[in-house]
Amino acid sequence: MAVPSDSPTSLAPTSVNNSRARAGRLAQAGVAVFVVLVAVLHAVRPEMSPLTDPLSNYAVGRFGGLMTAAFVANAVGFTALTVAVRPVVAAPRRQAMTVLLAVAALGMLVAAVARTDVPATTPPTTTGLIHTIAALAAFLCLGAAGVVSLPAFRPAAGPVRGAATALVVGALVALVVFGALTFGGSVGAGLAQRLLTAFLLGWVALTGGWAAGSVRPS
Repeated sequence: MAVPSDSPTSLAPTSVNNSRARAGRLAQAGVAVFVVLVAVLHAVRPEMSPLTDPLSNYAVGRFGGLMTAAFVANAVGFTALTVAVRPVVAAPRRQAMTVLLAVAALGMLVAAVARTDVPATTPPTTTGLIHTIAALAAFLCLGAAGVVSLPAFRPAAGPVRGAATALVVGALVALVVFGALTFGGSVGAGLAQRLLTAFLLGWVALTGGWAAGSVRPS
């Protein structure tokens, strides 16, 4: 397969490959840290309900610093992924993914600083509103980055390509369900958010690993 003329792999390929591999592994590490911290929080905060309480609620109260650290880990992972995919995704998808992942990372950082309202208030406080907007922007941009990335997986092995597609489709379905349950005030929004997060972070981990081991751009 010919290397696109706009691909940075045409310059210092060994250096680019090493940087790409490190960035891909860092993206996966960010996901792993998030998962571990959230699992710990579910164990030490049994009063919280996975069915109804959004993940952001764990940042308020006991051990709230762990949830803040989890948000930061996501931000680091998303930022690393922007570096990992640049040599292996051709323009214009490369530019689109870079912007979307950067916004998602920024959204996570803002969500870490601006905590949600617990209990929820109507209307929300300014801080709570900023948190909600930042978190929603992160979800939407990460999902959009997943959609944009799919053509890049065409040359990949069948299982990798199929897993990427399944994770992105699953994330889109979970996003719709999460939105419907949240705005409808129905029980289950917390679980839908966790499923959405699992699909999106699964895509981040898969894409990071694929980018780290990929040889040629798509």
